[in-house]
Amino acid sequence: MQSIRRGVRLLQILAERRTDLSLREISRLAALPPSTAHRLLLTLAEDCLVTPLPGGCFRLGLEVARLGDAAVTVLRLSPTVHELVRAVCEATQETIGLVQLVDGAAAVIDRVESPHPLRYELGIGSRVPLHCTASGKVLLAFGFGGPLATAIPDPIESRTAATIASRERLSAEIERIRRQGFGFDDEEYVVGLRCVAVPIFAADGRAGHALAASGPTGRFGDARIPLLVDTLRDTALAIERVLGYPTNGRGAPDPSDTLRSAARDS
Repeated sequence: MQSIRRGVRLLQILAERRTDLSLREISRLAALPPSTAHRLLLTLAEDCLVTPLPGGCFRLGLEVARLGDAAVTVLRLSPTVHELVRAVCEATQETIGLVQLVDGAAAVIDRVESPHPLRYELGIGSRVPLHCTASGKVLLAFGFGGPLATAIPDPIESRTAATIASRERLSAEIERIRRQGFGFDDEEYVVGLRCVAVPIFAADGRAGHALAASGPTGRFGDARIPLLVDTLRDTALAIERVLGYPTNGRGAPDPSDTLRSAARDS
């Protein structure tokens, strides 16, 4: 088990750095003796998970690309949902992400990048904090069933000067999101980045997913936010229909109608 964990960590290091790394760099970053790191890297290379290079460097192997491509296909809710996400990106010209609550974080399960050169890239499978992202706060407001303290333990991490790091202020923020029906991140996660998100309600009335648009502050002026929210809400409703949520599977009104009505009417 320890060897598996160490091997996974080596793959993560190569993926995070996105460049060729020497054995010395890899062993330092993994906090492993060079001999141990070298043995693990050669084992990974046997299955093309790592590619050894001349000069003693290593990079991710082709098998990782194949596995990653398969994972993206599996993570996406459906091809139809992906096309809806793509359509929002084309309509807004901004990066659109679909996220899901996973182990106390908002995990990106689908994403289409903005065509603008100035954008914040975040790959499928990436996880972002709940308390300082628009999608994370939406999931806290509409999808998390327990006390806020169990989702966001103390101390609350400040990612930027704008991060809401007070539990009282964060609780008030979550209540505000419930009332208005959407979440907003104003440089709380990354300086210079704004994001807006809406819930996607499941058949049980909770938001299992959130749909978000993100971009630089220069393109996300205050006057544009309501327009983005309306576009996201329309797409969220379309996704709910694709996933078969509106009738709760029994022809009865969806129990999320009250929440959705509040979101649509705000």
